Amino acid sequence: EHSEDEEWSGPAGGADVPSEEVHQAAEQAGIAWDGDEAFMDFSEKITGVKHIDTMNSELRLKLINALKHAIPQAI
Repeated sequence: EHSEDEEWSGPAGGADVPSEEVHQAAEQAGIAWDGDEAFMDFSEKITGVKHIDTMNSELRLKLINALKHAIPQAI
């Protein structure tokens, strides 16, 4: 478990960061993600990729950490 104030470095042992981790981070931040154009635009702004499923673990981790600091109304 990671606190909301610190940057998350991903799963222990360098395991892949699954799409579900991004979904969970968005939901915890109160941000709609499923098919949401604003979320996809935010994802592209942060990672250069719109769709979570086409991101690698490094990009997913970058997006998760950005979501921790995001304001739902700003996305």
